[in-house]
Amino acid sequence: MMRAKSFLIASVCAALFAAAGAQAAAAFAPAAPKPPRATQGTTVTLPVTASVEVANDQAVIELYVLEQSKDIAQATTKAIERAAEGLKQLKALYPQAELKNQTLTSTPRYSKAKEGEAPEIVGWEVRQSVSAKLKNAEQAAPFVQSAQKYFAFSSVGFQLSPESRAAVQDQLVREAIKNMKAQAKVIAEAMVGQNARVTYETVDFHNAAYDRPVTYRMNADMVMAKAMAAEAAPALPVFEPGMTTLSRNLTAKVRILPKAKARVKAPKPDNDRPRPMHPIANVN
Repeated sequence: MMRAKSFLIASVCAALFAAAGAQAAAAFAPAAPKPPRATQGTTVTLPVTASVEVANDQAVIELYVLEQSKDIAQATTKAIERAAEGLKQLKALYPQAELKNQTLTSTPRYSKAKEGEAPEIVGWEVRQSVSAKLKNAEQAAPFVQSAQKYFAFSSVGFQLSPESRAAVQDQLVREAIKNMKAQAKVIAEAMVGQNARVTYETVDFHNAAYDRPVTYRMNADMVMAKAMAAEAAPALPVFEPGMTTLSRNLTAKVRILPKAKARVKAPKPDNDRPRPMHPIANVN
């Protein structure tokens, strides 16, 4: 009798340990790979551009003095001194202007060549170039009027300051995203209909286009000609700073899908219901 009970107890324990081992093995066994899900919808690549026009707010003015002399050293000294004096006077009138000396060039002047003889150098022209950057484009006209007392002109150009350029970048980003969504909606409705669904997979921004301002330039010889024709003090020129077009480009990859069907919610499990207990063999 005792042997039968011992055998029964050993059998029950063995069965319980075997069941527990099977459950543990199942828990730690690698899950079977799921079959690959078929790609749904249609992928579309969208090139998008957003642009805005901003008024130019900086002026860059190119000036120069020209000296002629038989002696190159003398011509060079005079050109440097005249430029320095002119910059000093302009700096006093426009302390906020960025005034810089640029290139200093010399060009020989030749005599008229005689037959059979090489021309000879009879003098020199020395040109000292300077530049002026004004942070307020509206000061360009009075600055040019004042500078005509000391310099001749090469050109006047207008551009957008870095501060103004940076101020519109957030606006361009928002406008580009808005255009992207509008394009995606139009394409999705044309392909699938009103119930189309759009998902955005990638959005890549590009900076190349917006860094190129459209600069207005005016040849200052026209300004000088008007002043000389009037035989009076330098006239107040009229400039149009113009606009710069800033752009922001992006490329978006979107997926167009039909509208997802509404999911039916599964009933919540009743946690209050007592769980069934596994019977344990009576070993008595």
